[in-house]
Amino acid sequence: MNSEIAAFAAGLFDGEGCVGIQRQQRAYKNGTYVNYALRVEFHMINKAVLEFMRQQFGGIQVHKCKRYARRRQGYRWDLYSSAAAEFLRTIKPYSIVKRREIATALSFHAQNVRYQKHNGFRKRTANEIAARERYCARLRLLKKGAS
Repeated sequence: MNSEIAAFAAGLFDGEGCVGIQRQQRAYKNGTYVNYALRVEFHMINKAVLEFMRQQFGGIQVHKCKRYARRRQGYRWDLYSSAAAEFLRTIKPYSIVKRREIATALSFHAQNVRYQKHNGFRKRTANEIAARERYCARLRLLKKGAS
């Protein structure tokens, strides 16, 4: 990856991007399963910039989302799980504003990948869910400006 593109992406992420942990809960006959995945997303009016980012880093197709002020159409681009982690690793050296959020998200992803490698997709224990919820809480605090 070109360092200029990585620096551009980091600046764009610091200003317009968001990192989070997506929580999915599904009920099955034999119980409720909870899954967590790293997620990076951008919401912007300029579709061309998001298409450029998708060409460079992959991810989900750029699609329409809510309209902004003056009824301008907004667009969204998402990355999940390993693709999101790879994006964050690439931009981390250049990020200024969201460096702690990136570090927390990458730590979560590493733990989640280790878990899935050793345990597959079996039902998570209460302790495992609590550990992931702590990462979610930490990211929420960082977004509010906590150290």
